[in-house]
Formats: sequence, C-alpha cells, structure tokens
Amino acid sequence: MKNLISFIGFGEAAFHIANGLRSEGLMEIIAYDVNQDHDKLGEIIRNRAQESGVILADSLEEAYGDSKFIVSLTSAKVAYNVAKGDYTKFKVWTDIYRYELCCTYSKGRHRQYST
Repeated sequence: MKNLISFIGFGEAAFHIANGLRSEGLMEIIAYDVNQDHDKLGEIIRNRAQESGVILADSLEEAYGDSKFIVSLTSAKVAYNVAKGDYTKFKVWTDIYRYELCCTYSKGRHRQYST
C-alpha cells in the first residue's frame, strides 16, 4: 500500500484529523474532495491540503485505490452516493464501509448496499 490513510472529503474535520495524524508521524495521507476544483471551495480545500501536507488525489479511485484505511468524512447529503461505489477490492471491510456511509445518509437505505 502506498498510502496509509485516504480521506474521502477534505473539509474542516478531515483537515484537523490529518494535522493530528501527521503531528504523530503518520505521513502517508492522501485525500479526495469532490469540491477541490470548485471556484470558491477549491481554494480552501487546496490550502488546507498544502498546510497539512496531504496529497490531493485527482479522482476518488486514486484516493482509495492504494490506501490501507479509508476515512469517509463527506457530508450526509453525498455519503449515500459515495457508498454506491465499487469497493470490491477491499474485501473484508467493504460492507462495513458501505454500511457506515449509508447509515450516515439514511438509516433505512443501508440494507440495499451492505450484504
């Protein structure tokens, strides 16, 4: 694995967690945020990533593709759609990841994505 941790969503919470992890010596951190190229929000996200020493991936697949742990800190309104992705390569914990993402968005919908 190239990266120890991948953040999906790099808002305020992910930024502070990443800073804490890096201050403890964990350097292999990557992140992806759907808004990182947005006209207004992108500048904030890119500045946070630079300040915390986190690499911003060009795609969601790049972020989770070579990471040992994935931390999804997306907003509730998009967590459901993120959870619908193809995470089959993660084997054992795929269903836990999908379950938690879906439950964040809609308690009743998680059953259709966790097995």
